[in-house]
Amino acid sequence: MKKIFIILGFLMAAFVLVACGDEPAPELKTYTVTFDVDGGTSVSNKTVNEGSTLGTLPTTTKENFDFAGWYTNNAKTEEATSSTVVNSNMTIYAKWTNKVNIYTITFVTNSPEGTVTRKVNEGTLFSDFPTPNKANHEFKGWYLEDEFTGNSVNSIEVTSDLTLYANWQYITPTYTLTFDVDGGSAVNAITVDEDMSINKPQDPTKEGFKFAGWTTNLSTKVEVQWPITMTSNLKIYAIWNEQVAIGQYLSSLLNTYKFKPQDILPTHMQAGGVLKTQAQLNSNYATFVNTNQITFGGYGEQWQMVLDNLEQAETLFTVLSVIDTISSASVVAFNNYLDSNPDDTSNYEFKLGIYNVYISLEGEVLSYVVDYTANIPVFGEQTVQIALNYNVVTSDKDGRIQIGDANSVKYEVFEDGFTIASKYLGFRTSYIEVLEDENGHIEGSIYEHMTVAGKSLSSAAQFKVDDTYVSVVGNKAGAILGFSGTIVELYQKSTGKLLGYEVKETLSSIQYNTLWFNLDSQTGITNIKYETDTETQIKEVYVNNGTTPFKTKSFGGFTLKTASRRYDIEFRIQYFYVMENDVLTKVSKVVPMLFIQVEKYDELSVDITSQNSNISNFTLNITTALKSRIESDYASLIPIFDIQKDEMNYEQISAYIGTKVVID
Repeated sequence: MKKIFIILGFLMAAFVLVACGDEPAPELKTYTVTFDVDGGTSVSNKTVNEGSTLGTLPTTTKENFDFAGWYTNNAKTEEATSSTVVNSNMTIYAKWTNKVNIYTITFVTNSPEGTVTRKVNEGTLFSDFPTPNKANHEFKGWYLEDEFTGNSVNSIEVTSDLTLYANWQYITPTYTLTFDVDGGSAVNAITVDEDMSINKPQDPTKEGFKFAGWTTNLSTKVEVQWPITMTSNLKIYAIWNEQVAIGQYLSSLLNTYKFKPQDILPTHMQAGGVLKTQAQLNSNYATFVNTNQITFGGYGEQWQMVLDNLEQAETLFTVLSVIDTISSASVVAFNNYLDSNPDDTSNYEFKLGIYNVYISLEGEVLSYVVDYTANIPVFGEQTVQIALNYNVVTSDKDGRIQIGDANSVKYEVFEDGFTIASKYLGFRTSYIEVLEDENGHIEGSIYEHMTVAGKSLSSAAQFKVDDTYVSVVGNKAGAILGFSGTIVELYQKSTGKLLGYEVKETLSSIQYNTLWFNLDSQTGITNIKYETDTETQIKEVYVNNGTTPFKTKSFGGFTLKTASRRYDIEFRIQYFYVMENDVLTKVSKVVPMLFIQVEKYDELSVDITSQNSNISNFTLNITTALKSRIESDYASLIPIFDIQKDEMNYEQISAYIGTKVVID
């Protein structure tokens, strides 16, 4: 029974639960949103659930108005947005504002400024017009037509897009030529229309100066050419030369004609800069001569070529001594002529004894030419012409001397150096350039062409002088039969001593680099002699009282140089100067020198002592710095020399020397 009651209880509870689940849900409310477009395009109403937002709002348009949004009140003070909550039926109202049109005014400037635009509201009375610019034109106003009919427009009411056109009137430009007289008498400015020409005005004057022309640039002093066609404003400047009477110009020329080329060289590198006595040069090496009694310090062939050609030019310069004889009379005669003919400076001839003299001043160059015939030392009876030129502005000088047909020299002297070219006795022609920089360092080049026994021989050299050394590179080796290499000599500037040289020579496609030093640069060899083989003429060298010849050593190894000598002693010509009875004489003497192939330099001492039993110790007293300097010169100078050594051939030198001045 009890179980029955329990079951009935469960059934009643289940019935109650089922009865509760059948109750209907509450009804969802919706509201209508009405859009009042106020004359705009219609918009459908919108149904929105209670408590929801408006969401996306529709758009509407109205002619001549701009839509300004939706509002929840008719006064249009409370804006309706997508997030506005709807809790009842509602009307929202469209708000409108009057539409304002914006128009574009385009200004066609008809100039490089191009087109300009302005944005303007409809109905505006616009007057803020741009003012364009155009070179050589006057602006005449803005026009509504591109043919510029009617009146120009200063202001306009804007009711649509507009285009306005700039009207111009061409103005012929004028340009002014002004004159900077730099303290001289005034020259008035001249103004003319474009492309008109201006002729040269009267020259200004300035006390103490001579007017030399007009220029646009006082640095270059290039004279302007008249007439001047004016295409822009222009300023020109007077060129003034310090006023010296032409007679004084002539005096200046004749007092400064003397020129000694060697003066630019270090004293001890000049001919006679280091003097020896004949007794010092008497060694003949037929018997042993102590190495400490041998006179070293001569010049090698490269430097001697420089000196020979400078001395050759100076020999030709000796005829200039006639200027001392006639200069005073020339100045007096010319001044007397100018007193009577002050404007005629271009052509004056007169005779002074055997001398025919011609003087002229053309522009800035004063010329003085002397022709005569006389007995000239070294050359004999010859016709001579001396032609001197002097730039009265720059003080540069040049001259040309002709002695007979076979001898001539042309030279130019500048503030920092000179150029000389000469022909001498019909067998030697040379060209020399020397320049000195602001530090006193010197660079020079020489080109020499000689005719010997009917054969033409050409040589060249280049040299540099610094604070300590004189370096010279060249290919002259007249004392070395068949030589076709290049030699770099190094000298001590303060003493003129030859410190050594390096030779580059190619034989049978094999290049040899050898260092050469005088025997005063070693210890171990105390005396030396040589015997000449009567058949081969080869000199056999003996040292240290030895009875067998000095022995060298072959290069060795598996190279093309295997059979060549690592080192040896050879007698090479050096050049010395002796002064006796006030006569300077050049003397060539053979001097023993030691050469070493560069690759075997470090083995020299061992090689010599191992091959020569009478030399127990041998030292080459060459510092590392000196060896490095010789090798550095070799590396830097030879490549440049090889490129430039043929720059001046015989024909070019002859053309530079030129021919005698012909007086019309």
